[in-house]
Amino acid sequence: MELVTIDNWAQRNGDLSIELMKFDIQGGELKALRGAVRMLENSTLVVYAEISFNPLYEGGAVYSEIDLFLRDYGFGLYDMYKPKYNQRGLIMWANAIFVNAERLGL
Repeated sequence: MELVTIDNWAQRNGDLSIELMKFDIQGGELKALRGAVRMLENSTLVVYAEISFNPLYEGGAVYSEIDLFLRDYGFGLYDMYKPKYNQRGLIMWANAIFVNAERLGL
């Protein structure tokens, strides 16, 4: 199977625009986002991603890394839900919605 970035896939398919991106790829979210810079700059309105607050996956990004990356492209955290905690009460992960507030008029 060939591996391509989101930007390359969109370009190969007629320069598609992508308004919503959803990621639940066990720590690979930041890697995928880095391959979607053109979409983030031009068309994406919402990014829905599983985020880790504490390391869960070897080499996987944590929330702060994803948040800082998306802020460079005009996205901010809109909401989080379904947080999961470990047996000692430490928050481990949640689902997050990041939006481009300017494009959405928020």
